Amino acid sequence: MILDEQFKYVSGGFDQICTSQVVKPHNIPQINIPKNGYIYVYCSNETEGLVFFDNLQLMHTKSAILEETHYYPFGLTMAGISSKAPGIVENKLKYNGKELQNKEFTDGSGLDWTDYGARMMDNQIGRWMLIDPMSEKMRRWSPYNYCFNNPLRFIDPDGMAPTTDYYNQNLKLVKHVDDGKTDKVIVFTNSDKTQKVEKAIKNGNTRILPSKEGMSAINDAKKRSDQANDKRTDYFKGDDTKGGYHEEGVNIGINKAGKEEIIPSLPGKAINKPLPGDVFTNTIYSSADPKQDINSFQDGGLQISAHIHIKNGSTSDVGVESSSTGIEPGPGDQIAFGKAVEGGYTNKKSYAMVVGSSDNNTTFYTDKKVLGTVSYTGLLKIYGIK
Repeated sequence: MILDEQFKYVSGGFDQICTSQVVKPHNIPQINIPKNGYIYVYCSNETEGLVFFDNLQLMHTKSAILEETHYYPFGLTMAGISSKAPGIVENKLKYNGKELQNKEFTDGSGLDWTDYGARMMDNQIGRWMLIDPMSEKMRRWSPYNYCFNNPLRFIDPDGMAPTTDYYNQNLKLVKHVDDGKTDKVIVFTNSDKTQKVEKAIKNGNTRILPSKEGMSAINDAKKRSDQANDKRTDYFKGDDTKGGYHEEGVNIGINKAGKEEIIPSLPGKAINKPLPGDVFTNTIYSSADPKQDINSFQDGGLQISAHIHIKNGSTSDVGVESSSTGIEPGPGDQIAFGKAVEGGYTNKKSYAMVVGSSDNNTTFYTDKKVLGTVSYTGLLKIYGIK
């Protein structure tokens, strides 16, 4: 039985045994699979007698790759490393799954534009060929620009405008707004019902998630915190030489120049005492790079402060390395964020994140309360980060 990707029936067949007390070999000829999906093979005895099925083998022969296309960031094909099998029907759905308009003239040439629905895009110059129908929402940008000139970070699915996506705490997409932005917003509700989602948004139970660059920096910090310091050679290892595990941190915000800045935190000092519960923490509101100044976030520029709680039971010569191994922020975490609030670094939508390496979850909080918890693995997935 052959099923498509939605488990809908496509085709099937059977080979029947009609005579009792007979050994019959079954050699099913090669079956060509018509589309992507699943194949279900089974043996069934519909009689009251005994039937023995033996040596069932199923051989899967993969088809050859028909086409492999590599692209430059704006969608122009990298012809030198792309390939296509001879004799196949030409695939018109190319970059971002959009239809390539080419070879439409009688001499075999064409405009080579990509059809996004609202507009055509020229991949050779990375520009739309018509004015943005929503350009009044993005007056600082040329109405012909594609993805704010940064297709590695932004997408424009239909040529209208970048969008803001809202996710609930199960990281299910619950709302999609064409607002000329490219934000990802977490709504602190587990519901996907429109009424409850809208109520949570109206009540301000939302926070803007980090940019992809910010989330990548947080993930890099987590990878560093999972390594014993005596095995590390990176700048962030701190002064611990006895195999300790350090909490790592990242500060993300808008600096005084109006641009996003990502500042990894300064590694904390090692506490060289052979006692369980020693905390090898980072200095959260600090900069590991002398060229980056945390004071650039003064006047409310700090948007997100993230840090990692190390794995439970990580041990070395100095014992268990962290007394806060779970996802819940400890009292010290909220006090530390409170100091950032008192120092004028934050605004009313600023928040902190703690990633628990033990349970792979992430909790959002402020100095006053815990906002909610989501899956860290799921969070990475919506960014496409591995």
